[in-house]
Amino acid sequence: YLLQKIARAVVGTNNIDQTRADEKYWPVTEVMGERLGFPASTASLAEIGRAGCVFVVDADPAVSHPVLARRIWQALRHGARIIVAGSEETDLFRYAHVALRHQPGTTDVLLNGILRMVFDGEMADPTSVADRCEGVEELTASLNSFDPAMVSEATGVSTEELLKAALLYASGGRRGIDVH
Repeated sequence: YLLQKIARAVVGTNNIDQTRADEKYWPVTEVMGERLGFPASTASLAEIGRAGCVFVVDADPAVSHPVLARRIWQALRHGARIIVAGSEETDLFRYAHVALRHQPGTTDVLLNGILRMVFDGEMADPTSVADRCEGVEELTASLNSFDPAMVSEATGVSTEELLKAALLYASGGRRGIDVH
């Protein structure tokens, strides 16, 4: 749900990718099915390959989805910026423009904190948000408790790195999100 809101509000897209549906990831797949009407990716691999910014969250596409990994490398070769967030370091961390190594179990806090920074910094395009989102006021109100200092303390990621990720993602052109 949160990533759908980020995709629509910040990115200006309805495209979210989630490729694994085993028991560990079933809740994410279920929410995607409820919110998006389809329990898997709504973005094509070609779109990921043409993205200006790719945000990989808790994933190692080289291991779990090699075809997707190839598209991410394609995007990199064409100038895309890569943000990687995870509690376990993967090979993709070495190539990331912003690498957010957070504490296990704090992904939701990290993403909420980045989203709050985007809204607080007025980085989201108001026209895109109005055209693609419902309940924006409720969403922004729900982010009030995700103060950057609290997010940094909870996740172990500095406020500077959180801000870099928010700025890069908000200004990244066509974007893709990969969630595992």
